Amino acid sequence: MAAAVLFIIWLNVGWLIVLVGAHIASYTQHPHLLRRHLDGPQVEQIHDQALALDVMAAIGRTHYFDEPKWTLAALTAAGCYGSPDQVEQLLQALRTGGLIVTTNDEPETYLPARAIEAIGLREILDIARARGDESARQAAVQAVVADIEQAVAGSLEGKTLKDLVVAER
Repeated sequence: MAAAVLFIIWLNVGWLIVLVGAHIASYTQHPHLLRRHLDGPQVEQIHDQALALDVMAAIGRTHYFDEPKWTLAALTAAGCYGSPDQVEQLLQALRTGGLIVTTNDEPETYLPARAIEAIGLREILDIARARGDESARQAAVQAVVADIEQAVAGSLEGKTLKDLVVAER
């Protein structure tokens, strides 16, 4: 009887090792999945804003320095630009917001819709913020957020995508 109990415990421990190993392998191959589980809504919004600035800087850099243009596959393969779904949704939002355009190449590549001197960093952040849900905020929280938005607007006054692109060189 004791052998049967030990056998069942050994079987469960064996499966536990296999399942934990599968999760580790999955998260090693797709670390963006782990990041989304750890992030709350506020951290996600900050991540979305940083992702928007990263993607726009990459697109602006390749255009400004006449380098090979970015495709969706290249942006997602770069690893630091987020998950494929995040990047695709962001690119759609940037396209809808009038900040980027696509070429007719196959696969399509991305270019700034205007001169990078005319694209304000504030515009990029506004598009990234518009993707978040703010409907659940209380009135007091909305007032604080409005103060934060005003401070951000003041600090980004006059800064453009060109400033971001040239600073990286």
